[in-house]
Amino acid sequence: RSTLFPYTTLFRSRDNAIEIAEPGYYLVSVTVTATPTAEGNVTVALYEDGTPVQGTINTGSVGAVGNSTTIPIITTVRKGCCDVNASNLTVVLTAGAGVVNNISTRVEKA
Repeated sequence: RSTLFPYTTLFRSRDNAIEIAEPGYYLVSVTVTATPTAEGNVTVALYEDGTPVQGTINTGSVGAVGNSTTIPIITTVRKGCCDVNASNLTVVLTAGAGVVNNISTRVEKA
């Protein structure tokens, strides 16, 4: 779980998502540490409102079960000025079997 300033109106942690409420461009940096349950790849992606954000699907691979891999995602997302609903950002394990050990997230208004 990420720690956000409790009094911000731009974005906040909500359930398993980061909610962006104010219009603008946001730089999103995510680092996922995952341990695959089988040799091979683990793939994660950043989703906005249930849809993958273009260019954010990233894969980490390991040669042995039990070894962890670190997968970075860096992108910019846009919250339109006329959007009345907040945008929800989530990180999704999209391929491979594994356990997500940690997700570090940073969101900055650009």
